[in-house]
Amino acid sequence: MDISIIIINYNTKQLLYNCLTSLYNNTIGVKYEVIIVDNGSTDGSYELITKSFPEVLFINAGKNLGFGKGNNLGVKHATGEFLFLLNSDTILYENSIKMLYDFYCENEQALKIGVLGCKLVDENLQTINSGGGFPWVKNDLMEYYYLIKEKVTNKKIPARDTYDFNLPFFELDYVIGADMFMRKKHYDAVGGFDHAYFMYYEESDMQMALRKLGYKCYVITKTSIIHLEGGSTDRQKYSPFKRLVNQISRNYYFKKNDKKNYPIYLFTDMVLNLTRIFNRNYTFKENLDFVIKNIKSY
Repeated sequence: MDISIIIINYNTKQLLYNCLTSLYNNTIGVKYEVIIVDNGSTDGSYELITKSFPEVLFINAGKNLGFGKGNNLGVKHATGEFLFLLNSDTILYENSIKMLYDFYCENEQALKIGVLGCKLVDENLQTINSGGGFPWVKNDLMEYYYLIKEKVTNKKIPARDTYDFNLPFFELDYVIGADMFMRKKHYDAVGGFDHAYFMYYEESDMQMALRKLGYKCYVITKTSIIHLEGGSTDRQKYSPFKRLVNQISRNYYFKKNDKKNYPIYLFTDMVLNLTRIFNRNYTFKENLDFVIKNIKSY
């Protein structure tokens, strides 16, 4: 088997159906299997997917494991030489998987490829976030400065990491988790995703571990995949649950990967907790719950 395609599903029945339809309609020239890890969906995903795509391996986790643990479970059942971790909210409209496979095989040694991704686009085929630079405490703190400056000047601050999509490919620190193509042996070499993450920051964490082993990450631009949720920015309003999960993952990531500057981050974040109580995007109870759980995660 060439490729094991692993997709995590949590109550995204129709998105998953559309993703699989596009995948099977556009993927030729490689031997692949599709593994769905369902994180305890209650929307009829099992019935629709197993009836429409009986060839998929549908694993019911029984509960919401999150992104990293879900993928780790899927990889345990993978028989492919390569892994392609794909979001359920993606649409393929060309033979992107074969192109990723060919590029990886042809350039693996010369480029020391760890993870490969392709250009992600929105529904209008406009280029959106495909990955970026590793998060560091310094850059995270600058984000707060940019946020304040945007509000004061009413002008959008350009993204920190910009890349030339006119090039056939380019290197970056990490490929976004929506489309990670890599050798299974590399995944196994770093132990897969760290189980401490439920969601957010886990792909950066893994690819930093790969970087320490001497591997690099790239995005190829000759093929694109539609990412339906990829047009949102890091400054969006999260649901209370996602807001908290994102914060806890951020805390853990910096504690693990930027130990030198973690005390500075911790001090700044404690000060910010005083202002978070008054965040008008959420109720007082939601803000208080966020602050308490945030402090406990330090």
